[in-house]
Amino acid sequence: MTHIKDHYSFGRIAAPNQWNSVPDEIIANDEPVDYSYDNADEKRALHTLIRNIRLSTYTPDAGRDAWCANAEGDCEDKCLHLIERYRGHALFSSLRLAICELKSTVQHAVLLLYTVDGTKVIDPTLSTLAVDWEKYPVNKWLIRHRNGHLWENFKPPLATESPPTDQ
Repeated sequence: MTHIKDHYSFGRIAAPNQWNSVPDEIIANDEPVDYSYDNADEKRALHTLIRNIRLSTYTPDAGRDAWCANAEGDCEDKCLHLIERYRGHALFSSLRLAICELKSTVQHAVLLLYTVDGTKVIDPTLSTLAVDWEKYPVNKWLIRHRNGHLWENFKPPLATESPPTDQ
C-alpha cells in the first residue's frame, strides 16, 4: 500500500469559495496524520457510518453549490457530515476532503483517509467501505484540502528514474 502523496506533487491554490461556509470546528488545522487504522471495532464503526450515510437520501443543491455537513446532502455534504461525526476522535486528523473527476468526467467529492498502511478513499455517496486510493475508479485527482484554508491541486505523477537499459 502506498500514500497518494508519494505519487503526486502539489501546488497551493485558493480554497474553493464554498469552503468559507464550512464551520471552523470541522476544518483540520494541522497536517494530516497517518492513522493506525488497525482496530477491527473502529473499522466496523467507520464502515457502518459510511453505509448509513450512503443509504441516506442524496439531495443535490438547489441553485448555488453550498457545502454543509449533512448526511442527506450531496457528495461534499455527506463527506463533511462524516468528518463532523469524527470531531474529537483521533481519526479526525487523518481525514481530508478531496475533489476528483470520475470516469464519467463528473467532478465528485470524497474523503482521503491517511493511514500508516497507505491512503484510503471514503466515498459515502457511492460506496460503503474505505478502499485503497489506487483502486478507487477516478479519471483524475483534482484538489485536496491540506490544512486550515490551504488547498492543493494534484500535479502529474512525480517522474521516476527509468532503469538503465543494456546497449
